[in-house]
Amino acid sequence: MKKEIKILIINDDYINNKLLIMLLERNYKNILIIEAENGLEGLEKFKEEGDIDLILLNNLMPIMSGIEFLKIFRANENNKDMPIIFFSASEDFLEEALGLGANIGIRKPIKENRMFSAIDELLFDK
Repeated sequence: MKKEIKILIINDDYINNKLLIMLLERNYKNILIIEAENGLEGLEKFKEEGDIDLILLNNLMPIMSGIEFLKIFRANENNKDMPIIFFSASEDFLEEALGLGANIGIRKPIKENRMFSAIDELLFDK
């Protein structure tokens, strides 16, 4: 049996997070969600947890944006293989995020099937 999938969601929008968590839990049976409200908290939670399988990263957040998170996170060589899906309504931010090491960029509003195919590609299609 596959181990639990541990996903770190970095997003400051409470309602969107709850919807996202509901969708994830409905589609993946053995899942643990860790939440962070901004990039800085995301860096801290990643260090605390240590065994994250995937990061779902929003861009526009207070304190530290998703772009700023990516710059710091990917600067650490130990984090180079961590799968990251980046969400933004801006095509420019999506392109920048991909250039900074996000694996997949998804335009908001998020389409459920696109998000699940991206997660499956990064976690299961290896």
